[in-house]
Formats: sequence, C-alpha cells, structure tokens
Amino acid sequence: MHTPEPARTPEPTHPHDADRLARIRRTVSRLLDEDAHREVSATLRESLADRIYRTVHAVPGRRGDVFASDRVAYAAMVAEAERRLGDLTHDRTGFTLVSRDAGRTVVTCPDGVDVALDERHVRLSAAGDVTVTASGLSTQVGARWVYWTPHQSGDAMDARVYLHARPDDALDAWSGAVRTLHGAGIEFAAKVGGSAAMLDRTDCVVLYCAADDLARVASAAAANCADPVESVPGFSVALYPGVGVALTPEADTGAVAMSIGYYWARTLVEAWDANGTPGLDAVLTRLARSWERTRRQLRVPEAV
Repeated sequence: MHTPEPARTPEPTHPHDADRLARIRRTVSRLLDEDAHREVSATLRESLADRIYRTVHAVPGRRGDVFASDRVAYAAMVAEAERRLGDLTHDRTGFTLVSRDAGRTVVTCPDGVDVALDERHVRLSAAGDVTVTASGLSTQVGARWVYWTPHQSGDAMDARVYLHARPDDALDAWSGAVRTLHGAGIEFAAKVGGSAAMLDRTDCVVLYCAADDLARVASAAAANCADPVESVPGFSVALYPGVGVALTPEADTGAVAMSIGYYWARTLVEAWDANGTPGLDAVLTRLARSWERTRRQLRVPEAV
C-alpha cells in the first residue's frame, strides 16, 4: 500500500481579494462583450456560462479540454485508487440475503434492488442479518472523476476545498487526504480528475465537507501536497498556495447539487443578460461577500 508521507501545512496566503475581483471582472466583461451584439438565447447563455467557468474557475492546462475523458487511463486510475484505499471500508446494514453460491452472494439492497457481491464482502449473522463491507470508492459514467464518498457523509456538504496539485502528484495528494480525513473521523467526500486533461485543471482535486470542518479539511489537503501549483480556482478564496476554499452561496438554491464555480459563472451571465454592467457588478459584490463569509468561517483575514 502506497502511503505518501504528508508535508507540513504551509502558511496561509492572503492575496488582496479586490485585485482578484478586478481580474475576474475584466475577464468576464471581455468574454461577454464578444457576444454583446447577439441575441442571448438559452443556448448562448449556457455557452457563455461554460466559457466563464473554464476561463475563471476550472482553468485547463496545456493538455486542453477541461472535461476530457480517457477511459483506458481512467480504468488504470480506478485500479490504483482501489489498491491504495482498499483497506478503508465501512459496514452497511439493511440488506436481505437472496442466495450464496460459488463465492458469489446475492442480496437485496434497502432500496429493493438485487446485487451480486463477492462473498468476502458479506457477513451473515446467526440471526440471518446481512452486513455488507463496502468501499467509499465510486466511479462516474463519463469517466471524468474518481470519487471517494464514505457512507457516513451527510447532506450538509456546504463547503469545498480545491487542490491544484501537479498532474503527476494529484493521485498521491487525493489518496493521502482521503486517508488523513478518514482517520480523523471527519465527514467528507472527495474526487480527483480521471484523465491527464482533468488532472491538469486548477481544481483537479476537490474535497466536500461541512463548513465547520473547512479549516481542518483545507489543512489536510495542503499537508498532503508538498509541491502544488500556486494558482487556485477563480471563484474560491486563495487560502494556501494551490489550495482554494469556498462556501455554497447564501440564500440560493441549487449550489449544493451543482458546481459552485459553475453557479457563479451562470449567475454572472444571467445578471448581465438581465441588467447589463450593473447586474454584473451586483453579482461580483455578492461574490466578495461570499469570500468575506468564508474568511470569517476560517478566521483568516485578508492581507492589509
């Protein structure tokens, strides 16, 4: 089992939020002005939001497409993740035994679906109760992300930690952070890019957690990545070199289920379409307040 030795957590970085907001405003204004002469249809709105998301938040590296997938590389990465984290399991109850035969056990899940499992992952008590030993590792149909989602992770995942690891270090950093947080008993979920292109993004590793755990999760991410790329996703607060953090927007719905970065990109486009430059500035003011709220949560001030 490969367990990289974590480095010390670096000192926080405190870039001027006003400077970052000014850069975002210039970038977004330039992108929107390119299509200012066109009627803004629903399709164009989505295209503009996607362009802002790729340019400001999930910035691709030299390898190109921010959403690229490579199924061969993905399968190899999943296998390596299983090798590294296969010993981190949790027990799940509520299953009903259907049959056991030739090393294969069929059980009915709590939702009524029958699944076949390796008998090594199923325990049957004398009373007939079935317990399944499960891994937090999961995959995605589109082969873009490898996920770690422990069974106990709750719904209140209202904070994000983005780690901009170097492509060759990302799996080490992700698996190291997973092991650290699992050992600490923190409720979290994590994902890592599943292709060379996905690993070359500013958000190649993303950790989900409750706001109250944000500082600890960010520290674990930083400690498990000794040599990050310094930049962070544009809509996040730059906490450490290569580590950005964000809270889901207040008084809004849908941000938990979707990307926080895409939420801000879409909201900027909608405000610009409805109210022009004043609408754009109003959303950027909300973004600044979100950053202030994040800093208060972390008790980390902005540089003077």
